[in-house]
Amino acid sequence: MITVQHVQKWCREFGACRVIVTDEERSGHPSTSADLVPAIEETVCVLICRMLLKELEEPFNLSHGTIWDIVHEHLWYRKVYSRWVP
Repeated sequence: MITVQHVQKWCREFGACRVIVTDEERSGHPSTSADLVPAIEETVCVLICRMLLKELEEPFNLSHGTIWDIVHEHLWYRKVYSRWVP
């Protein structure tokens, strides 16, 4: 929902010669660490192919949703006959 405050902020920023409309980089906690993806891939693919997502939560200290996101969205693995396959 666009509010009057959003429009006023945009007017101020474009009045100050801002021409780029994309978001700038912000500090904060990234959604997925670049170090975790290869470590999870090694665990799932190389070491233990028959692993549940629930079993990955404890060693990596991550939530079920974060593990699911890494396995499905970053590594593109799907479960086929109880094995993770690309």
